[in-house]
Amino acid sequence: MNIQEFNILSVGAWLIVIAIYVAHLIRFREKKFLSRHQSHKIWHYIPIVAQIAVIEFGVGRIDVERVALITSMLSGALCIATGLIMFVWAMSSIGRWWDFHVSVQESQELIAAGPYRVIAHPVFFGKIMILVGTALYGVNVIALVLALFSAGILLRRAMVEERILGLVLGQKYYIYRLRHITRRFSCSQARQLLVKRRTSTTSSLGITFNST
Repeated sequence: MNIQEFNILSVGAWLIVIAIYVAHLIRFREKKFLSRHQSHKIWHYIPIVAQIAVIEFGVGRIDVERVALITSMLSGALCIATGLIMFVWAMSSIGRWWDFHVSVQESQELIAAGPYRVIAHPVFFGKIMILVGTALYGVNVIALVLALFSAGILLRRAMVEERILGLVLGQKYYIYRLRHITRRFSCSQARQLLVKRRTSTTSSLGITFNST
């Protein structure tokens, strides 16, 4: 498989992501939002398009030895496959609660099934894996920088989501997050981190809740 064929693979993965998004929008179009934080901007997608373009035209590609090339390409293919599987699994688990923007719906539920049992943000994780996999397979340093930039955007949105869900779902959400964080920190460190996040004010996010 050459780089051009891989670019078709990468584009194909993103087309599947878009198709799933569209299917969710059509299937779950009847939603009542209590709050919706505008978190997605058009420019957020520019790095993804740019990443595919630089690989297509060979800009930023690194010349490496055959063994390193094969290792990088195999790692990239594995990342793309893993990311796509994780994305599909996460979207099927979250169902109607998914939205393009950080939002709170009427009777908002906490999703803790499927990949959410072990990863707090599997949708973002899947997309980041696809981005990193694209860069690795293309052996392209510019593509990798663009992947990291996009990852930063997704992580920022994840932080906003955590604040809003903590405010809406309260203790239930923080117990759920505690299970994830204690895998990386001690229990006392995890509690301190969650308390710090919970004290963040809604005004800093520009959130308003509509009465029902």
